[in-house]
Amino acid sequence: MPPTPPRAHLLFLLLLLTLITGFTTLILPHPDFHIIPTIICTQIPLPPTLSTLTSCKSIIQASETLMKIKTGQSRSECIFCRIVDNVEQSRRVYEDEGYIAFHDVSPSAIVHLLVIPKMHVGTVRNLSVEDRGMVVRMKEIGHELLKERGFGEGDRRLGFHVPPFTSVGHLHLHVIGLPFRNWFRSLKYPLWGWARWYVGVDQVESSLERAQRRGETGTWNWSWSKNQVGFI
Repeated sequence: MPPTPPRAHLLFLLLLLTLITGFTTLILPHPDFHIIPTIICTQIPLPPTLSTLTSCKSIIQASETLMKIKTGQSRSECIFCRIVDNVEQSRRVYEDEGYIAFHDVSPSAIVHLLVIPKMHVGTVRNLSVEDRGMVVRMKEIGHELLKERGFGEGDRRLGFHVPPFTSVGHLHLHVIGLPFRNWFRSLKYPLWGWARWYVGVDQVESSLERAQRRGETGTWNWSWSKNQVGFI
C-alpha cells in the first residue's frame, strides 16, 4: 500500500485536532480557534451532510460570494476598493500612484500590513504572466515597509492566501513582521510545501516567470509552482 501523501496526512491530523479540541473550546474557548476548521473546510471536500453539520457549507458559500467580485464591477462591492477610494477608513502606511498599504484590522503578528493594487484585481488565482511586474512591485513595497520598522529578512513573511481560503476578493499581499501572535495565527501563513491555502510571494513571482518562459496562458495555479523547492 503506497504511503499517505504528506498533504493528505497532515490535513487529516488537523481534522483530528479539530474534532478533539472542538469540545474543549466549549469550556475553554480560544478567539483564534476558528482558523483550524476554516482550513479544514476549505481544503478537504466533504459530503453535503457532513459539510452542513460542521458548518463548512456556510464557510465555503461565504468565500464563493467574495470571489464573485470581478474587475469592472462596482467598486462599492469591494471593501478594499472602498478603502482605496477613501470611502472606508484604514490605517495607511504607504501610497503611490498604483498601490497602497495599510494595517490589517486583525493582525496575526507584531506587524501585519496589507499591500494592494489600487485597481481591482481578483486574487492570486487571477494573475497572468503579464502581472509579474505587479507582484514584484508589491513585494518591494512590503520589504521596504518591514525594513523601515526594523525587521531583518529572517523575521519577514510575505505571501498571498489562495481561494477559497481568502477573506477579501481583491488581491492583497500579507506583509508580516514576526513573531506571530500565537500558534493558531501561524497556521494561516505556513511555509510547508504541501499547504494549499497560502503561497509565498517569492514562489508566485518565480512561478509566473517560469510560466512566461514556457509560454503558458491562463492564470496562476498550483501546477505553475511544480518542481520548485518546497513544493509537491
